[in-house]
Amino acid sequence: MYAINSLRHFKKSKWHFTCAFTILLSYICAQDLKFHNYSSKDGLSQNSVYAITQTKEGFMWFGTQDGLNRFDGRQFQTYFPLYTKNGKTYSQSKMITSLFIDSNDMMWVGTTTGLLLYDRYTNTFKLPSDLYRGFALLGEMWVEHIIQVNDNIYIQSRENVYSYNFDKKAFVTLEWEYGKPKNITKLVSDSEGNVWASSNKDLYILGESVFKKIGFPNSSIQKNIPIKDFDIINGDHWIIYENNDVYIYEIKNEKIIKSSPFKEIFKGDGMIKSLRHLHQSDVNELWIGGRNEGLMKVDLQNKTYISTSGIKSNLSSNTLFVLAFYTTKNKLTWIGQSTTGVSIYDPNVSTIQSYKNETTINGVLPGNKIFSIFSKNDIDFYMGTLTDGLLHLNTKTN
Repeated sequence: MYAINSLRHFKKSKWHFTCAFTILLSYICAQDLKFHNYSSKDGLSQNSVYAITQTKEGFMWFGTQDGLNRFDGRQFQTYFPLYTKNGKTYSQSKMITSLFIDSNDMMWVGTTTGLLLYDRYTNTFKLPSDLYRGFALLGEMWVEHIIQVNDNIYIQSRENVYSYNFDKKAFVTLEWEYGKPKNITKLVSDSEGNVWASSNKDLYILGESVFKKIGFPNSSIQKNIPIKDFDIINGDHWIIYENNDVYIYEIKNEKIIKSSPFKEIFKGDGMIKSLRHLHQSDVNELWIGGRNEGLMKVDLQNKTYISTSGIKSNLSSNTLFVLAFYTTKNKLTWIGQSTTGVSIYDPNVSTIQSYKNETTINGVLPGNKIFSIFSKNDIDFYMGTLTDGLLHLNTKTN
């Protein structure tokens, strides 16, 4: 990776869950790591990065508010979503909201007005129907997320979910039992290939082409409380509710057969407030991020948890706003935060390392509001910030 003139230095701080290793590990605290920060000054078309992916050639791709960017390690190249149909050139929104590489090595590009495919070998954008017969996405839509399960591509917009089957070459607008919800918040798949969705108030599992509602018991105290996050953890369905409760559901045959409050199963040093994000980093380890009091690390095997409010650290838990998680193949968990940079948890030494931009440019402290984290080789980490462009850290060269 080549050095960029806008290299900014980040100071690394470290704290420990247990004090026993403080003296042994204290020499690490004095080290510094260097981050690369990329912005529009370096050729990035716009400083808000909403989507990140990597192609097999090694190029990094970034979706911004002003086009698609390719980075080859030295410079950025910008591509705008223009496509040709019947001899005429058309344009979609320049705001790129999602990126996905399918099993055919084709890049799907979601925008605030629709969906295109980018053929990086011919350097052209195309409508999905140009390459995939039978694809028929109708009308403008804000594309939130794209996933692939077996031979099906699933496209989540703010209003609905659509699927396309590669083998059958069939496009389906998926239906919803008892009517489509107003807001679809999450789309995930389980280990058996089932597709699940959540709305503000309900859970759904996809049947043949219909999302079937998972009925909550009428006696459930959570029945009408908005859902903030949903994920499948070791086969169980975890939900964070707006009132800060976390419930674990066992679901069989599309029915909830067991409902367990997190507080009654797991013991720890105090729940943090404003829980928002679930992230499983290991079969026995779960992270729960909050908006203003930091995060909790959950031991799924021993049914215990610790939180930043109970850890002796030099980072105030009252300002730790968690926005993103990413776990590498060697089990390092990166935690993106709002205004306080990015932290790394190393289970081998039970420490959290915190990285924060302490260099000012024209009196402004840039690059600490991190919304997305991506790495494909566990060496180069790319972090999209809210307004200050792209951060790059090479952990091998520091």
